[in-house]
Amino acid sequence: MDFFDMGALDIRSEAEKFGKSGQLKMVSVRINQDYADFLNHVSSAVGMNRQPFLSAIIENYAVDAVADYIFGYSSYISVKPKNARDMIGTFFNDLPDNEQTKKFILAVEKRIDYLLLSNKVFNDYDGKDKQKFYKKYGNDLLGVK
Repeated sequence: MDFFDMGALDIRSEAEKFGKSGQLKMVSVRINQDYADFLNHVSSAVGMNRQPFLSAIIENYAVDAVADYIFGYSSYISVKPKNARDMIGTFFNDLPDNEQTKKFILAVEKRIDYLLLSNKVFNDYDGKDKQKFYKKYGNDLLGVK
């Protein structure tokens, strides 16, 4: 097997692993060398190479990152939004009108609604009752069963 075959095998494997159809596009990200080495170890520990590991992180957590950003951005607005749609406002007006955009916005809305609900529940508890909140809801918010 030569390097061409290895490259073709790797890209087919990545496409199958992540259910991609169509063409994959390379994106370059610059990070500190020590952190890149660390990510090599982490990805290896979960049985992946760094590239598919980082691809999975981006694809799975971009929604959370955008929702958290919008939630933080909106936290300084004097009129508190009632729901995710109010909070999102015009953030996505320039995105292309296609299925991927619709799915992304829906996922961001769900995440923001979750943050709004958990924030409301948290704010219903005051003072030392915050400990009760974490005992009651902490594992759910952390995704622990």
